Amino acid sequence: MKDGTFQLQQMFAQFLFANWNPKWTVLVDGKPLQITVADIPVSSRLAMDVGSCRIGIEIRSAAFEGNASNPGGILPTLRWMQAAGKATLDLALYKVAVEVPFHCKHVREAGVAFTCIFDD
Repeated sequence: MKDGTFQLQQMFAQFLFANWNPKWTVLVDGKPLQITVADIPVSSRLAMDVGSCRIGIEIRSAAFEGNASNPGGILPTLRWMQAAGKATLDLALYKVAVEVPFHCKHVREAGVAFTCIFDD
């Protein structure tokens, strides 16, 4: 970063579940998720039964918005992916086709708030 400017193409937060067992259950708003890749509404509640405990995740708020000088802000999206013994939950906040200079002073709103619960 130089003079408050950095190159940016995408910004996301990721929950990584290593050693994921495909037999474990994932619920989205109380309904079983039957597929290994799914776009999920950001307002959804996720619950996972991972054998020894249950994990709950709920995104409370998510934003990364620039202004006219830094277009490319997107509505946040949530994606669940399972593959090769791991699972990820990606929260995408910003994405453009090619890397662009991004100016910190032009960020209107940025932040993520979430709840994560572990229950045995």
